[in-house]
Amino acid sequence: MSALQLDGSKVTVVGLGVTGLALVPFLSAHGAKVTVSDSRQTHELLLEVERIAPYAPQLDLGGNSEVVFRTADLIIVSPGVPLTLPSLVSARKMGIPIMGELEFAFRHLKKPMVAITGSNGKSTTVELTAHLLNAGGISAYVAGNIGRPLIQYVMEGQQEQVVVVEASSFQLETVDTFRPEWGVLLNVSPDHLDRYPDLEAYATAKAALFQKQQSEDMAILNLDDVLASRFSSQIKSRLRFFSRTTTVDRGAFVQESTIVLAENGDREEVSLRHMHLKGRHNLENVMAALLVARDLGVSVENMEKGLDTFTALPHRMQFVARIKGVDYYDDSKGTNVGAVVEALRGLDQRVVLILGGRDKNNDFRILNQPIKEKARAVIILGEAKEAIHRAVNGIAPAYVVHDLREAVKTSCELAQEGDAVLLSPACASFDMFQNYAHRGRVFQELVRELESYG
Repeated sequence: MSALQLDGSKVTVVGLGVTGLALVPFLSAHGAKVTVSDSRQTHELLLEVERIAPYAPQLDLGGNSEVVFRTADLIIVSPGVPLTLPSLVSARKMGIPIMGELEFAFRHLKKPMVAITGSNGKSTTVELTAHLLNAGGISAYVAGNIGRPLIQYVMEGQQEQVVVVEASSFQLETVDTFRPEWGVLLNVSPDHLDRYPDLEAYATAKAALFQKQQSEDMAILNLDDVLASRFSSQIKSRLRFFSRTTTVDRGAFVQESTIVLAENGDREEVSLRHMHLKGRHNLENVMAALLVARDLGVSVENMEKGLDTFTALPHRMQFVARIKGVDYYDDSKGTNVGAVVEALRGLDQRVVLILGGRDKNNDFRILNQPIKEKARAVIILGEAKEAIHRAVNGIAPAYVVHDLREAVKTSCELAQEGDAVLLSPACASFDMFQNYAHRGRVFQELVRELESYG
């Protein structure tokens, strides 16, 4: 459905979060008759309802009434809405088009797009890619799962030359014509297994990023990641690999303090001497971003300048403070076991690790070996504390605490000079916090309280 066909059509927007709030004004401006459906009650959505009131949508709150789905010409779902929702299933059987905001916005896109997905590192790689492009004189806009819907870029007039999109597996479940000129799959590790039946289904959702690419497009895959690299046989576009462990003929690899960009026998070296990102996983993120930037024409000199001026995003292995010789890191965005494994391996210190929150059906036993290698102690909290304790007890000293304040206090008591205290929870935050950013902010505040006490 194009923008011209929206005039007079009945569109149901499912979910009144960030995505729904961005869609309503766009649809209204294009003449659609909009209904917003959300399972939350009216009193939970007072601010959201106030924001969309000027566009006069019909409201279906406190449930997802089947009638507003069955009578729609188009249904647009927010990423957090499962496609198994009964009203959606019923509408699909009737042949009513259902798409996500990513697919809908793509159909209005006029500028080239870089789309980046993976279990871990997406946000950092998206921001870094845009940073490198801007450093090279190519204006870039960041959108997608990072917190600014792609439709926002369309609404703002698509002024920037390139849009760099973070694409989640949830968003990629609902794509059809979606076709990024540059697609990046960073890694695949267990996550969201509360939504997917198994790891295979989750990986397949990620790989939808490449399904509409053509020969002139580019696909960038992590050669070191078994689940990510196995999709290479399905790629129709120009394929490039990146690797920390081996050389590649076409792509990127690590060589001492440089990243080598290789292309048909030609090699360019990008220095990492002044890079501020910490951890081996960030080498992978950097290689992916460099491959995109180089293909778009950014020079080595400008890429190095970009790396020199880029710093870690909040709550992603973010250094907080050094107190009495102990480094404190906020990796609140580490909401799955794969992220915690990489965070631990990225530190060259003994670690007091803070774990816990709301479980996403993780297999916490995956953490046993990295904990055995790196952890002085493990501090556990949240809804998943019993499952985590069962998995890691005996691997390292484990302490179950009531809340994050107690976790920080205990970590301070256990850590020795030269150690790191790492908040990398392997869990969602919603049992105790609004989101991962809220959890990270509270952690940083508690650490600074320690600092103020000397």
